[in-house]
Amino acid sequence: MDSRPRSLPTTATAPTTTVAESPFNRKSADIILRSSDHIDFYVHRSILSEASSVFEDMFSIPQPPHGEGDAHASLVVDVAEDSKTLRHLLLLCYPVNKPDFASEPDDILPVLQAALKYIMEWPITFLTRELLARYDSVSAAGPGTPQRGGNNNNNASAANLSVSQNGKRPGP
Repeated sequence: MDSRPRSLPTTATAPTTTVAESPFNRKSADIILRSSDHIDFYVHRSILSEASSVFEDMFSIPQPPHGEGDAHASLVVDVAEDSKTLRHLLLLCYPVNKPDFASEPDDILPVLQAALKYIMEWPITFLTRELLARYDSVSAAGPGTPQRGGNNNNNASAANLSVSQNGKRPGP
């Protein structure tokens, strides 16, 4: 008789998803973006297509029929960004009040990286200006001067990355 302990079969449970707060919880949405921390953002293809050539190209690819579940959303797209980053990025694309990065300057870098990834022209320009303004204020204050506004080395690196990937430094 075998005296080794037997392992019981395990079942993997899917992570629980939560619906994002307004304005990304509207039933008029036709697509769901699911963040890496399992928050569902109900969004509109037309807005994302205008904001991003990446999304425009993605939505032009025929999709298989959607199964049971969210009848009003035909497609769920898993993205690598966390919900905070995705929310800030989407708020920059939607006709709503924009996020205030003055109170959370460390949020600029991940949102800029996502905007670059999805080739979102206006958010890239806006966020690059935000970073350059912070970098310029640090430069004017002189080396070693403590500054509000997060990690200045990261901000400078992100501003330079954005300029090099975007091809130009935004004007005033």
